[in-house]
Amino acid sequence: DLLAKRQFQAKTNWVVALGPYEMVRGDQKDFNCGAWRFGISVLEVTDTEPVMKCANDILLELRLLKKEKGLVNGKLNQTMELDFAFLFVVDVVQETSILLISGGRELALAKVAFLENEDINEGGTAVRLEEASTGIQAPGYTIEPNETAMFLPRGYVSRKAQFVPAFFQALEDFVYSEKGPRSQADELPDTIQEEKAAQVQAKIDDAKAIANIGETKRRRTSIRASFRSNAMKMLVLQEGQYDQDLVKANERVAEQRHGNLYDDKGRVVRTYA
Repeated sequence: DLLAKRQFQAKTNWVVALGPYEMVRGDQKDFNCGAWRFGISVLEVTDTEPVMKCANDILLELRLLKKEKGLVNGKLNQTMELDFAFLFVVDVVQETSILLISGGRELALAKVAFLENEDINEGGTAVRLEEASTGIQAPGYTIEPNETAMFLPRGYVSRKAQFVPAFFQALEDFVYSEKGPRSQADELPDTIQEEKAAQVQAKIDDAKAIANIGETKRRRTSIRASFRSNAMKMLVLQEGQYDQDLVKANERVAEQRHGNLYDDKGRVVRTYA
């Protein structure tokens, strides 16, 4: 047992030293469930603290991973992107897991799979959401900092036997109205994407204007619901543009370094700004 613990500790130190890029991709697998595609990365460690200190960059690296799955022959194919990218930090000593949540869609699915699953979240207290690290920034516009880490009950440590089945069950009737499966996405020119974004913004502005007129309470309630729906769609569009900009920024880094992405410590050079 002592030898095994030392081996896992050495592995943890080695992986963390390589940086977020390798932590996300070192043990990562993709899965299909109907039209949905999701990826699960797993880090088995004896101490979660060194990993959680890197949570801010790991979450952005997960968002990059979703986009980069769509890179085919130098072009970005939306239909090949992941819909969800998760990373489970598994403490092999305590037999517990922390799920890092990189965006609003991941949060919605994780809630259905674990938080709202009575078989897993017994008594409604076995699963909880927290900040992945103190003072962490939200990785997107549709998620809060205190929703970036989901702590699972003791004994939930297996991707094959527990994590994947939970997601498959959750995806059976899963709906995320603001953004459907990427496999069904249309490849639209940038001008059309900008036009759609402008249309959504116009609807939000209209809702704001009407809300200020002072109509009946029932009308105001309807307007607020419409505003929230349109606002969410706008935030999702903004997240998509942010992710695209993040991909392009790292493509520029690769060009500037003439394809050599490793620094003098053997870590992949990335930018998250």
